[in-house]
Parts: sequence; C-alpha cells; structure tokens
Amino acid sequence: MDVELREIHDFLSSHPPYSLLSAKVLDDLVGRLHLRYFRRGTTIIELGAANNSLYILRSGAIDIYRGGKDLVERADPGSSFGTSSVRSRQPSAYKIVAIEDSLVLVMPGDVFHRLLTGEPEFAEFFDTGQKDVMKRAVAELQGDSGGRIVLKTRVGDLVKREPITASPDLTIRQAAKIMTEHKVSALLITEGDRIRGILTDRDLRSKVVASSVSREQPVTTIMTSDPLTIAPTALAVEAMLEMLGINVHHLPVVDGDKLLGLVSSGDLMRLETANPVFLVGDIAKQASPEGLATVTGRLPLLVAQLIEQDASADEIHRLVTAVSDAISDRLLKLAEAELGPPPVPYEWLVLGSQGRYEHGLGSDQDHVLLLDDAATAEDDAYFAALAEYVTAGMETCGYPRCPGEVMATNPRWRQTLKMWTSDFHRWLTEPESDAVLHAQIFFDFRCIHGGGQRAETLRDTIRSLAPRSPRFLGHLATEAVERQPPIGFF
Repeated sequence: MDVELREIHDFLSSHPPYSLLSAKVLDDLVGRLHLRYFRRGTTIIELGAANNSLYILRSGAIDIYRGGKDLVERADPGSSFGTSSVRSRQPSAYKIVAIEDSLVLVMPGDVFHRLLTGEPEFAEFFDTGQKDVMKRAVAELQGDSGGRIVLKTRVGDLVKREPITASPDLTIRQAAKIMTEHKVSALLITEGDRIRGILTDRDLRSKVVASSVSREQPVTTIMTSDPLTIAPTALAVEAMLEMLGINVHHLPVVDGDKLLGLVSSGDLMRLETANPVFLVGDIAKQASPEGLATVTGRLPLLVAQLIEQDASADEIHRLVTAVSDAISDRLLKLAEAELGPPPVPYEWLVLGSQGRYEHGLGSDQDHVLLLDDAATAEDDAYFAALAEYVTAGMETCGYPRCPGEVMATNPRWRQTLKMWTSDFHRWLTEPESDAVLHAQIFFDFRCIHGGGQRAETLRDTIRSLAPRSPRFLGHLATEAVERQPPIGFF
C-alpha cells in the first residue's frame, strides 16, 4: 500500500463507522475511493439532484441545508454525507456546500450498498443517523403551522403499521380472506425478502368478480408483479405523482432491501385537501378537456398560496410542472379513448421549460411524438388527430400553442426513433445555424407518457455523440459567451 493510500487508511480507521470495519474490508475499501477537491462556496450536492455516491470529508468544512435553506448540520473532517440520497436512490433532499476549501473522499454507491448489506455494524451506524434525521423532520412538521405539510411530509411518516404480506403459493380465495381479516385494501405478495407482487381490492373486482376467474387460481395470476416502490425519504407529493403516473393507489415503502409498509392514495389525500396533491388527483378524474380546464382554473390561486407560504421558486415550478404533466397525460388517455388504440406504440415527450420541470403559469406548449420504428405513413393520420386533441385540450386549459410550432401537431415533430436519432446526429455532427436553437429546446426532452424506453435509447445516443462533437460544442460555447447576464434593471 503506497503512502497516500496508507494515510487514507489511517484516517478512516480513526473515524466511525469505518473504524468498525475489519482490516481486510478497510484495505479493500481504500482502493475503491477517489479524492476530490472543492473550493470554498462550491455546491457539492444540489437540492433535488441525483446522487450515487457517499462522501467522506477528509479536510475542510461543509454545511448541509434541508430544502436548500435550513441549516441542519455543519460537518467536520471524518463526517459522511450524501447518505440519504445514495441510500434511497432518490433526488437529494439537501443542499450541501463547502464553506472552506475541502478535500472529500468519494465512495461509489454500489460499494456503499455492499457494505450496508455485508457489515451489520456499519449499517447500524447509518440506520441510527437516519432515525435522528427523521426525528428532527417530524419535530419540524409538528411545529409547522404554515399549511405546507404536503411539501414537507416524508412517505416514511405515513407508514403506521407493519406490512401485511402473503406467500405467492396462496390461492386468490386465501389472499382475499387475509385482506378481509386485516381490513386492508392491498396485500403484498412476498418471497423471502423480495416483493413478488401486490394484490389490491381493485384487482379482485376487475380480474375476479367481473371476469369470473376461479378463486382457486394462484394469487400470482391476478397480482401486479414487481410493483413500483418508493423510499421512506420521498415526499408525499412525489408519492402521489408516482401513483398518478402509473395509475395505482398503493406503493410499497422500501428502505434499501427492507420492506417498511404501504402508503395509499387515501393516506396522502388525508394530509390536506387544499394542496397540490388534491389538485393533481382531481385532474385524473376528469372526463373532458372542459372538465380539466375547470380544475386548472384553481392553479393561479394555489401558486399565490404557495408564494404566501414562502415556497421556493423551485418548489413552485416543480408543482406547476406536475400539474402540466398530469393534464397532458389525462388528455392523451382521453384521446386514445376517443380515437381507439394507437396503431403502433408511441411516447409523448415534453420539451423546454416543462421538460426541465420549470413550467410556469401561462407557459406555452412544447412537445413532440416519438413513434416506434414500425410506424408507417398510413399511421400518421391517427397521430395527427391525437396531437391535435391534446394540443387543443391544453389550449383550453390555459397553455398557449407554441408560436414556433414546436408541437406534435407539426408533422416535422412526429417521427420514429430512427428519424429522431438521425436528426440529433445531424445537429451534433454537422451543426447548421439552427442547431444550437434546437439544442436549447429539444435536448431537455422528458417522456411523460408511453413508458420512456425509446426516449432513453435516444438519450443514450445523445450522451455518446455530444462529447465527440467539437463543432457543435464550439457553437454552444459561442452562444453562451454572447448571452450577457442581466446585472441590473437597465
């Protein structure tokens, strides 16, 4: 072991929980870390950012802010941070800033998770720390009279009972009996520590009663397999948006590999009725664009209330975007109900401010259609009608059409994956005068309907091409330099 690694080894061995590791495990860990330097004032982890690393402060000092503004901890050398986000695999609930020039050891997320699984004392150290953080959050909630409970409540605080589980070997009749005995509307089907599926009362109504399926069939024939889960550190509003996104009413709450319980839409709605969650929930119930417009008419009042309650600009933008997403998704479902099933799979991508979660009141529409490569020219009539239905519906709800026609109603922006890939390749490798303009709009795309697999394939292509496109990067740099930031009113 060289001198530098030996110094890191000695440093870690004097700070818990790394001092709890065996010599062999610690030796292996040291070789998997890398060192980073952060200047004073640098944001190490941004609020809401994805994080897949654990950080260990080697020297210097950092401040940790909850919600980006409330200082909760000033960390000294030997402290670990980034724990909650790397553990939950959710966006960071904290903003972490270097207040001195700092050296930080960075541990990859997969290494951290292996230590949590294989080293009980190491895991216990972080479990205890997480409980302390949660206690502080609960104390803040109890003292909060500002009406922002839905913006602060964590999903873990809504779990009030142990999860009710059953074996996949049971019959539908046996599973239904367990649900009746425990008076629950959902039953988790587990095998060891793994969640195999979830059975809800809606499954029993729609798949058994309405379809005359035998109650002696295995419960696995009607359960939803491998259900989406959520971390206890996620916000209540995030849980509701996840439910709306896949049209479910229950989410298993999982901390790492540990099943904590279930959270239901009823749990969330009981927090408050006059809040963003309730508004988004109402959107899912509407059966026409006019009904949606009635619901979205309440959005300006909601934004005004959030401003009065000192919500941050980021919080307001994200909630307005969540409403825009929910409206778009509902209109797409209404369009499919009227037009019939699509001839080929498709994905609806939002761009610009909506794609960046920065939609505001009065923002215009920016969206495109990403079609399966099996689409033919004959299929375009269906997708043209779908796009017009959604665009007109969004306009009814107060979202103006894009003056530049960057909408799925424009045939230019209804394309297959192959065609979109070709466009991005051309913009990156043979940039024309409008390439940077397109980059500013199209590179922020986000899928809100259709699964997102094709969108991710397209994004992977862009990630591969962009670093190897010097001409495009040059145009982008020129554009950035020519834009002068405003530094005063005049």
